[in-house]
This record gives sequence, C-alpha cells and structure tokens, in this order.
Amino acid sequence: MSVKKIIFKFWIMKNRLIMKKIILSLLIFASFTGFAQQNLDLEAWTVKPSGSDSADYWLNATDAVAYGAPQNLFQETTSVAQGTSAAHLTTVYWAMGSILGLDTLPGSIVQQVAYTQTPASISFAYKSNPMSGDYNVVAAQLSHWDNVNNTQVIDAEAVFTTNTVNNTWTPQVVNFTYYTTDTPDTLTLVATSSANILFGDGSFGYAKIGSELWVDDIAINFTTGVNNILSLDELKIYPNPVTSSLNIYNPTENPLKIQVYDITGKLLMTEKLSQGKNTIQADDFPKGIYIYKILNFSNNTIKTGKITKQ
Repeated sequence: MSVKKIIFKFWIMKNRLIMKKIILSLLIFASFTGFAQQNLDLEAWTVKPSGSDSADYWLNATDAVAYGAPQNLFQETTSVAQGTSAAHLTTVYWAMGSILGLDTLPGSIVQQVAYTQTPASISFAYKSNPMSGDYNVVAAQLSHWDNVNNTQVIDAEAVFTTNTVNNTWTPQVVNFTYYTTDTPDTLTLVATSSANILFGDGSFGYAKIGSELWVDDIAINFTTGVNNILSLDELKIYPNPVTSSLNIYNPTENPLKIQVYDITGKLLMTEKLSQGKNTIQADDFPKGIYIYKILNFSNNTIKTGKITKQ
C-alpha cells in the first residue's frame, strides 16, 4: 500500500495481556468502527476493573493499567469547558513497557465511525501543557477505501497541534482541508498528549513524560459554503534556484511537512510547515539539484519537485 501505516499499540484484557496492533492510515482503525459519533462531549465514563477511567465509545489504553502501566487517561470533573466531565490525557513512563518499546506512553483517545458527509470543520475546547520539545494534537480525518487500488485514500484532514502551555479552557475551530472530491466512508477522531505517537519522525517533537492535554466539547460542523479544497498551485516554494533561504507557503490551517533529498535519494532534512510562510536554511547544502516532497498530516505525499542550489 502506498499510504504509510502508523501503528498504535494498545492492550485488550482477555485473561492475559495481549498487545494488539491497530493499524492506521492516519488514525484509521480497521478493528474499531461504529455508525455514529458518540460521547463527543465526553460526559459518559466507565471505571474499569483496574480502577482506571475510560471514556465510553473512545478507544484508549486504560486496560494496560491492570498489567502495571500507569494511568494516562483521566475523567476531569474539577475544571471542565462544559457539562460535568472532560478528558485529561498525560504522557507517562512505564518501566515494563520498555520490553515492548513503549516505556513512554502518551495518553490518547480515538474514535472511528462510518461517515459519508463532508463537514467544514471540527471544534473543541482544550487546555495544554506539553513538555519542551513535545506537541499536543487534536485531529480528524475523512477517508474512503479504494477497491480498485486496494488502499485507504485520505480525503480530508483537520489538525490542531500546539507546543504552548495554555492553562485556560480555550475554544478552537479547525477547518477541514480536502485533498479529493470523493465521498468519504470513514471519520476518525483522535486526541493525544504527544504527537510523536502519530508521526514517529520527530517533525512534531518527541513524546516527553509529563506532557498533558485536556479536551472537551468536540463537535463536527457544517456550512453551506464551499469546502476548503487544497490547490497545489497555492503551495508555493521559492526562490528556485535558491542560494541560502528557501520559503515554503502553506495555504492551509493544517500542518504539513517538507522533506528534502539529494539526487541519490538520501533524506537530508524534514521540517514542519505551519500555516503561512515558512523558511528553511539551505546554506549548508552543496550546489546541485535536490528533490523535495510535501507531505500532509498522514504522511501522504501531495507535491514533489526539484530545487536547484546555487
């Protein structure tokens, strides 16, 4: 498959510890599909036999607490944005998890549903306390299965990331960026205290113990206007040829990435692209021709080209 898979590892209690891999094509859980969004306001919770909190209808790793993992998802009732409950996610250290390569365990909640609509945005309220070098993420993705090519196609994304401490409940609206005009069949929602569990390449930092994210009042929003469909002509890379500073203009609210390769295919750099103008330094690159790739949140290549360094 051409779409890069991102692997989440969670644990399901069936009289023994089972490490279950849930394979995503940005957050797409083939084994966890519902038929309508439920508990987006995060008011419904269950206490697991281990004593840990679990948000109803959201996939999370709280069952691992029964096997010694620290709790990394909590029902927040003291300070909420609305109603009586919110989700508090935190990245924790699990000594036994080092055997599985999971000694740093981000707090995450994920929900996937069958879905054929084309919303304009997601909204939610959040508080954030990412450790230095880490990012919190709240994201939504629309996708569909391509039976001809036997692959998952990413139709649209709405992604919010932050590396800033914010101790006040803050409303946030993130527009969907549409990559296709196809009809989706799946909606996936995710919130996590550490972005690296999704990206894995360090472009949004690395998971740091103690990073925290609070999220509440999630909603899917519609409008009668035209959806934000990304035009590749709006993704501008200049000047080309370049001598020192290369500018990349990201027209979307969603974070993108640029990867630069030499002519042998060796990856030289990966940089995050925020909305608007981004500048990377090419002073240390020898003169010659380089290949660039622009990738979206789910690591799909959406634009490629050549850069000449003079």
